[in-house]
Amino acid sequence: YAWNGNTYNQSGTYNYSTSTVNGCDSLAILYLTIHLPNSSSTTVTACDNYVWNGTNYTNSGTYTFSTSNQFGCDSVATLLLTIKNSPQAFVSQSGGTLYTTPLANAQFQWINCNTNQLITGAVSPSYSPSQSGTYAAIITNDCGIDTSDCVMVQLGGLDLSALESIEYYPNPLEKIGRAHV
Repeated sequence: YAWNGNTYNQSGTYNYSTSTVNGCDSLAILYLTIHLPNSSSTTVTACDNYVWNGTNYTNSGTYTFSTSNQFGCDSVATLLLTIKNSPQAFVSQSGGTLYTTPLANAQFQWINCNTNQLITGAVSPSYSPSQSGTYAAIITNDCGIDTSDCVMVQLGGLDLSALESIEYYPNPLEKIGRAHV
């Protein structure tokens, strides 16, 4: 704050002595209150999204919001945001192995859909069943739990690579035919 040739940046009581045009002493007193800008910082961990000052955030990051405080001074709030994703369990299959959605800091559990029983020791993002059946993955983290659809696994059966050497006759087939392997 500038007053009578001086700049003040702290609240306080300030005197200014001078002389009038007639040579009399004159005293002016300044009662000064300085209102400083505000700043704040908040750390938040949320699931999937977080609404702050009217804005919906879906990604982790550092965000700021600027406004004026009750005295008209600048006010800056900082948000340190960590977004965690809720689990969404999907299963894919390659050969006889099932794979589910990898998710950091999550727990995995496979379930036999035929018996509705948890499979002991099947607690990783992939599972290779030892018998044919239907299986699902359960994924749990701080934001919730989700179970995939059941997926059919067929183990064993016909080796399809042997079909390349099958001969059918007569060709074209009539009512009755023979195959030679």
